[in-house]
Amino acid sequence: GGASAAALAPSAAASWSYADGGASWDLGQCCQGSGQSPINISAATHEHSDGLTTFFGYRTWEGPVTMVNTGRALVAHLALDVGGVALGERYPQDLLHEYDAWKVLVHTPSEHTFEGQRLPLELQLFHRRRGVASESPAPGDVVVLSAGFARGGRASHLLDSLRLGGLPQEAGAQTVVNGEAPASLDF
Repeated sequence: GGASAAALAPSAAASWSYADGGASWDLGQCCQGSGQSPINISAATHEHSDGLTTFFGYRTWEGPVTMVNTGRALVAHLALDVGGVALGERYPQDLLHEYDAWKVLVHTPSEHTFEGQRLPLELQLFHRRRGVASESPAPGDVVVLSAGFARGGRASHLLDSLRLGGLPQEAGAQTVVNGEAPASLDF
């Protein structure tokens, strides 16, 4: 069977939540601006007014990954050569911006909405601008791809692999996931 949202949920209660869509957040907690969290992913547009094309490519990662429970999400840092996204006119010759996959965040329930609804689980794949190594890069140096997961349907090998090895149940705890065959992270 597939991984359930409950099996991937951090157990610690957060001091803030997404229950009111961010309306009660204080200034500086992503409560202003049209592109701030939380947003309705389905309503977000995918346009490049400058005519650039989005390119992406990822390789399957079969090595172990440390999963940390932050109390608000589960976080797994990735190897530097997993893959990424780029913007440009032609690949690989004419790229203007390149971003490398850096970490995965798992939110239960979803941070954002999909078609106006919160889903049981959201996986966010964070990317940093190539050459940036900071754990807190500037907003212009980050690209995030989000995928929502609903109950039912096909099992997710990716979610099963993130769960394999056990998940950290308490805030601050960590475990090693994706370390046993047939686990593999294939984005």
